[in-house]
Amino acid sequence: MKFLYSLYRIIIYPILLLMTALISICVIIVSVFSEKAAYVLPIAHSRLLTFFIPIRLKIFGKKNLEKGQSYVFVINHNSALDIGAVYAGLKRDIRWVMKKELTDVPVFGTACRKLGNIPIDRKNPNKAVESINVAKQKIRDGVCLAFFPEGTRRDDVLLGPFKKGAFHFAIDIGIPVVPITLVGMEKIMPKTSRLFYPGKVKMFIHSPIESKEYTKQSVDDFSDKARLVIESTLKREYSDDYFKKVIND
Repeated sequence: MKFLYSLYRIIIYPILLLMTALISICVIIVSVFSEKAAYVLPIAHSRLLTFFIPIRLKIFGKKNLEKGQSYVFVINHNSALDIGAVYAGLKRDIRWVMKKELTDVPVFGTACRKLGNIPIDRKNPNKAVESINVAKQKIRDGVCLAFFPEGTRRDDVLLGPFKKGAFHFAIDIGIPVVPITLVGMEKIMPKTSRLFYPGKVKMFIHSPIESKEYTKQSVDDFSDKARLVIESTLKREYSDDYFKKVIND
């Protein structure tokens, strides 16, 4: 079975790369007329990716999101395909805070910028703040902003410390933060691999946390509350033995 899937992957990999390039070109063209209309293309792209890999995505907590409400999503990060899984699962207009290097990739990077995603130059904090301030004008009327608050992918399922940018942003514009837990993405495309594998993934959409209950002075409490929600879910979904093994390794 593994051998057959390896053959399938050899065939499908270049097709998915070509599909990504073609959809990126479509995004660039459509965004000339409407950035809002272009957002359906990455959703379609992500659903095709999950179909062809395939990723069997099971979603919990959809009822926690209201139609037309903007949110800040904070998500644990284990795979290069996390963005695709979130798009496919949520099917919402999302702007992503992403490392600047991604927006430098030819065609794909241009499409990322045209979709209104926020490139963060980690070597230039002032420019990063400027990029976030620009985003404040766009997150309204159901448009959401997504962060990976750990700042980078992990090669295990342990949750790293959270950066506070997502929570400052939510406080500044007064919208709720929704923690999202992805379980199983580390097996779909591990950090240490450029190959993808089929598998089951669970997505937990947790209850919104109101930013109006926090201030700049209590942003650590805000961050800790969201982190605890995700960490508790990971501990529930993965066995204690698994966590002990990861820690000992």
